[in-house]
Amino acid sequence: MARPTKASKGTIEINFDKTLFSPLFYPLLFDESRYLVMKGGAGSGKSYFAAQYLIWRSLTERNNRFVCVRKVGNTIRKSQWKLLNDLIKQYKLGDYFSARDTDMTLTCALTNTEIISVGMDDKEKIKSIAEITSIWYEEPTELSQQEFLQMSMRLRGIKENKMQELLTFNPISDRHWIKSFFFTLYVEEELRKGKQVARTKKVIDIPDEEPLEVHTTIVHSTYKDNLFIDRQYKAQLENLKEVDFNYYNIYCLGNWGVLGEKVFSGFTVLDEFPPDDYYDEIVYGLDFGWVHPSALVRVGIKDSNAYVTELMYQSKLTKQQIAEYIVNNNLVTDGGIIYCDASEPDAVEVLKDMGLDARSAFRGGALGNNSVLMGIEMIKAHNMFTLKDNINLNREVQEYKFKSDADGNILTDDRGLPKILRLNDDCLSALRYAMYSTAKKSELKMAFI
Repeated sequence: MARPTKASKGTIEINFDKTLFSPLFYPLLFDESRYLVMKGGAGSGKSYFAAQYLIWRSLTERNNRFVCVRKVGNTIRKSQWKLLNDLIKQYKLGDYFSARDTDMTLTCALTNTEIISVGMDDKEKIKSIAEITSIWYEEPTELSQQEFLQMSMRLRGIKENKMQELLTFNPISDRHWIKSFFFTLYVEEELRKGKQVARTKKVIDIPDEEPLEVHTTIVHSTYKDNLFIDRQYKAQLENLKEVDFNYYNIYCLGNWGVLGEKVFSGFTVLDEFPPDDYYDEIVYGLDFGWVHPSALVRVGIKDSNAYVTELMYQSKLTKQQIAEYIVNNNLVTDGGIIYCDASEPDAVEVLKDMGLDARSAFRGGALGNNSVLMGIEMIKAHNMFTLKDNINLNREVQEYKFKSDADGNILTDDRGLPKILRLNDDCLSALRYAMYSTAKKSELKMAFI
């Protein structure tokens, strides 16, 4: 444990036991590189270490200003912000940090250090943050190279402490700019040899001055480097080998992914949607989960256009807690129909008991009982619009693909229909329920007439 003790009058000694840290990441506490690039599989502990790192530096150095960055600010609350606060509580350091939840800012008065959270969508807040000493980018694969450079250039000036940029991410695509930006041929060769840490330097010429060396440390990690991961999650990652080799390669082995043929070409991203009175109909879709998040989406339909809003994306909630979350946060305020996973009839009843108009989603259709493909076709039949804040839905749209073998060939079932890789599809499942069930309801109405 991190054990705060009074060493002498006016001083405090905090003992950070070395066993708190993964042996792979521990040396990074003392790394002087400008960039610490932590690429790895799911559950490898890279984000956990980044949070530990900021807390450790907050207590061991003075006058720092650290910034936690993601594509969209409100996603930080459930990732970096939550992790930092959880560790401060776990290490019993609450007396030394004050948390301002409104703008997600931590302050360590002992060292005059701040940890500030900001999304790239908050341009004004980014401009207002001065004297930054280090930046932690969580899931920088969400960012464009321009956005990354925009933030990186704010790390400037002469500081008493080292200036660093930490990147923690799953390597979802070998076509991403991060690969070409940081992963030189030398780095790739070192990783192919089985090394987990590789270091590079780039010499940059400055007119009329001495050249500057910019150092980068690359760390490759998998779940095996996480000392605290549970066996069930290990088994889930290893089982990806039987589900899809590419996902196994990314999320279990931590290697660069080669995304096969995508199911969707992409949704159009808007800053805001039309008002409610613009739509012909508003419906909701809800996918139940536990380890995988439960996801709730709202769909406004106007002719052949569909506007999707991500409302909930929460893991490890019971069915009762899901219902309470929806009601307490007023997520469904217009009495709209919520189409839910038909395999969870008991959960649907729980929602009904809370006064929600919850119904089991339609199944079946022209493709037999394959409502997944039917739902996909229904989505493709519309012009789909999403908000930039729909961070999980937008990620799923980009990663959603047909199931393939190790050679990239799309697999089919015994009817010749393409198999869909259903791993990270929680928001998309909720969207399918809403779109397909609404269409089936209209068909039944017309048939009755």
